Amino acid sequence: MGRCLTVIKLIGIGSIGISSTIAGIASYSALPELKAKVEYAEEGNETGLLKKLVNVVRYSYISFNSISAYMFYLAYSNSNVTGKHPYLIYCIIGSTVGIANYLYGSFKQEKQLLSIKPVEEPKPSKVKKVVKQKKPKSVLEEERSPLDGSVYNDLGKSMNVEEESTSEEEVEVEIEEISEVANDELKMQHLIQKTELETGLSKLTQGYLQSFYIVAVTFGLSVIGFMGDTY
Repeated sequence: MGRCLTVIKLIGIGSIGISSTIAGIASYSALPELKAKVEYAEEGNETGLLKKLVNVVRYSYISFNSISAYMFYLAYSNSNVTGKHPYLIYCIIGSTVGIANYLYGSFKQEKQLLSIKPVEEPKPSKVKKVVKQKKPKSVLEEERSPLDGSVYNDLGKSMNVEEESTSEEEVEVEIEEISEVANDELKMQHLIQKTELETGLSKLTQGYLQSFYIVAVTFGLSVIGFMGDTY
């Protein structure tokens, strides 16, 4: 039984360690990099990368914290009186508080960020414009042999020489283009989206940092408690 409890505790410690690592990478590396991309991008359309990051953090953080809390609960409930160390209770509370903090803080911010829709490009409209075009012109010039009408008439040849000349003329054509008003609206929409993403990412980073601190402290307590319990 003692060996089984040791394995259960190690699973709990490993789970909370993975959870703290994921939260740390997201808050100190992934989110700042994503915010930099949004800040320096011309259009600020980074919702696809954000969605992938959020899904990884969300499911990993909740799953590993839940596993950790359950493992520490099993270890505490199945230990004898002398084996019910306080650090097991602290780890159960820490893992549970980490999940609660995430659900009531970061989860709401994630939903707001993911609700930001990509900016739709305006459709070009057909406009009639008068343009100058070069039009090729064919001139057929016929030259006859000077021996025409002579006895050598049957040997006479006619030669067709095609000369090309060019001339410019004004032609009305239909072209597709985006109006200046639509371009200005597009730039404004990109600016609004960029501002919303930057603000939301800053708040989400703070939420992830809080979750990281909670599970990091819990992980430290679990390691120290396990070392004292074992050795």
